Amino acid sequence: MERSRSKRNYYYDQDYDSETLARTRPRYNHHYSSNTHRHRGGGGGGGGGRPSKAQDLSLMVTTSYRILCHDMKAGGVIGKSGNIIKSIRQHTGAWINVHELIPGDEERIIEISDTRRRDPEGRMPSFSPAQEALLLIHERILESDAAFGIGDEEEEYGGRGGSNRVATRLVVSRMHVGCLLGKGGKIIEQMRMDTKTQIRILPRDHNLPRCVSMSEEIVQVL
Repeated sequence: MERSRSKRNYYYDQDYDSETLARTRPRYNHHYSSNTHRHRGGGGGGGGGRPSKAQDLSLMVTTSYRILCHDMKAGGVIGKSGNIIKSIRQHTGAWINVHELIPGDEERIIEISDTRRRDPEGRMPSFSPAQEALLLIHERILESDAAFGIGDEEEEYGGRGGSNRVATRLVVSRMHVGCLLGKGGKIIEQMRMDTKTQIRILPRDHNLPRCVSMSEEIVQVL
């Protein structure tokens, strides 16, 4: 499902707390990205010389994350006149889009992406602007909890529960869920052990937000 990326979905202005952003560094590598789209060009091109446009595109990779944010917390992510979103975008270089709230939903999608070039051997770059931006946005969501007195009932919306549990929900294309689970669920089980978290794919009979299409699934990390 294609979604509008009109200017009304962007919130950029002023500067955010640069000191806070300066203290933040990427904390994870790219291994567990939520959604990676690889652009592959056709063949062509002879021996030496400058690579063709198709060959150049084959070295580009786009990483995209879609995180659910409760509407009450969206202001803490966007900031006054969009100052927070703008500063995160400038600090990381990632593209960030806060989707509009769909009538009947309590959550909205925040989409984060970047496009990077592989090295000549085809290896992924070690740094992902989108991944760092995702972590900064997630921190802003958690910081909004105290302002709204979030309790256990808000865990489903990426909140902090009464026992200091934190729930995060990522929207993932259904075609990528198999890569997340692995054969016999081995990959997702290994991630649970490595991160000491509960990770599950929410069932379709769950009360999913309308902003999540039928071609997508929600991965909840608790």
